[in-house]
Parts: sequence; C-alpha cells; structure tokens
Amino acid sequence: MTPHLLVYLQDPGSTRCLVPVLQALAGGRRVQRTSYVFHHTARRVVEEERFMPEGTEWVDSERLDEPLWRSRLERSGVTHVLCTIASPRVDRTNGWLIQACRASGLPSLGIMDHWKGFDRFCDEGGNPRYRPDWIGCIDEHMCGELERRFGGADRLFAVGQPALERVRPDSLGKPEPGRRPRVLLVSQPNDRDGSFDGIFLQSREGRRLIDRLAGLATDTASLTYRPHPKETPATLPTEIEVDTDSIAEIGRRYDWLVGVDSMLMLEGALRGMRTIVLDLPELASSTDGRVPYEYGHRLTELARFPDVLADSRRPPVVDTGLRQIRSALRHSVARTMALVLSHLDRAAVHG
Repeated sequence: MTPHLLVYLQDPGSTRCLVPVLQALAGGRRVQRTSYVFHHTARRVVEEERFMPEGTEWVDSERLDEPLWRSRLERSGVTHVLCTIASPRVDRTNGWLIQACRASGLPSLGIMDHWKGFDRFCDEGGNPRYRPDWIGCIDEHMCGELERRFGGADRLFAVGQPALERVRPDSLGKPEPGRRPRVLLVSQPNDRDGSFDGIFLQSREGRRLIDRLAGLATDTASLTYRPHPKETPATLPTEIEVDTDSIAEIGRRYDWLVGVDSMLMLEGALRGMRTIVLDLPELASSTDGRVPYEYGHRLTELARFPDVLADSRRPPVVDTGLRQIRSALRHSVARTMALVLSHLDRAAVHG
C-alpha cells in the first residue's frame, strides 16, 4: 500500500521547526501522497515561511474532536500522521488527533521543538493520552527528560531543531554611544497555572514585572514588548509599544532581548544578539523546563537591569553554550527528514 501521510500543524514553535523539513520533502517528492491540515494558530508561521501547499485545509479551535478526527482518518485513507505537539490547556485539537490515531491503529510521529512543555502529552487527569507513538526531540537531553517522565526510550529520537539550524550570525554592531539601548521584552505564557498570562505580567509585592522593568529603564533604555501568540492579552504601560516585526527584522531593530526561555531568545543569541535571561524568584514556576545551555547574561537581581544594559563591553553571548547548541543542531533537517521517512515504514505502537 502506498503510504498516505497526514501533516497537521498547530503549535507555532513546532510548526516553525517542521516547515524546513516539509519544504525539503515536498521539493524532493520523497512522499508520494501527503495531505495538509493547519490550525489557525500556525497561520503566521506558515505565511512568514511561505509554505502553503495546494489543497491545505484550515481548522479553527476545537472543531475536530477525537471522534471526528477518527472518522476523517478512516474516510481519507491516511496511513501515517506527522504532527506538532501542542498544549491542550487552550485547544485540544492536536491532542485529539493523537488520541484518534491510537483508536484507529495509525502510527503517529510528533516533533518536540523545545526543552519544556511536558503538559502537552497529558489530559486533565495527568494521563499521557496525547503522546505520539514516536517523538523527534531537540537533543539527547530532551530525550532523557521525556524518558524519565513517560518511558519509551526506544521511541525517542534526537533530531535537532531544523528552524534553528538555519540561523547564522548576523553583522550586528554595538549599541551606538549616546543612544538609549533598544530592548525587546520577549514574552511567553505561563502555562503551568492555566492562566496563560504573559510572564512579564507576573506580580511580586503588588507590582507586575513589566511595570518594575519600565520604572528601572525610564532613563536608560527604550522598551518594546513582544507578546506570545498563546498568551492572554493585557494592558501595558503607556510608554511600552507592542512589537509586530518578523523574526528576521528583530536583529536589526533591537540591541537586547530580555526573557526567560523562549525559542526567540535562543535564536537571537545564535544571530549574535545580546540577551538577558531572567532568573527571578517570581518566574520560577512559569516553566517546567529550562534550556540546558548557557547562552546569555543570567540576571538574578532585577535591580541590576540598568547596569547590565549600560555595559557595552559585555560579550553578546556565551561562546561555550553556543558551541554546544550548534553541535546539537548539526544536520537537523537531514536527521528529521530521515525520521519522517522511516516513520512511513513503521506500524503503530501504543501504550
């Protein structure tokens, strides 16, 4: 039987990770029959990447539950599924697809693009019902973390991160003397408590982090805020604008990136941008994993924020950490393509 691969994209980060692989597979005609279903949350990524295959179907929030997915899979003759792995806290469509694959006996392959987000695999009761049969992980460290939590070491594969593999250092100059540094606050949602509030909206002693940063930077920096697509909208200080640039433009517009463990922070470091990783008590519970490489300045005392911005002599990145990251990313597209193609020869493995 000729394999019929269904590609489903929902989580923006996993989508950005998968697109270079899907482009290579489509260009090389390596898979004879492929169908594409994209969730609306992946739209910005696929538009930026100009990846809109003919016949792509778009779905909205939770329109396809598990029985509907199962019916669709059986009618369309799909034999294998390749998908993102998305948090079920806001939208369970991705999880329901994986669950439908289990019920229909179809092998599923998911891509884990980061070192966090273990809730993506679990239902409301903490059961890993949304775990694909096979998982492509960003590195061996993530394979180890998933094996420790859920088992199944023989179904975990370190393939790198294809979107990051493409990132090359840019010719970025130092901040101009006499000009206030331009700082981009890179937000991400707190998905641990279910609020999906942006991390800069976390409060301590009655004041939000974003308000405290604005107060510290009044005379030393110009702050701009980049919300995460999944976070709950909120009111910002009047002096802080919202960034809507493409990722490619960020390196040309800003001198610093400030955040916790967003993939955009790591991409900026790989481009050569100065980064500040916030390691503050109020943010400790906002993520269930951390980047296992040191790549920027780790800020543990908020009061030192203006001093770090003012020190133009500080190296933009930590070389040792970046060398380790680049080693882990080597041949990401080729390794992920090989995993996808070998997936088409596999049968489903559930449990």
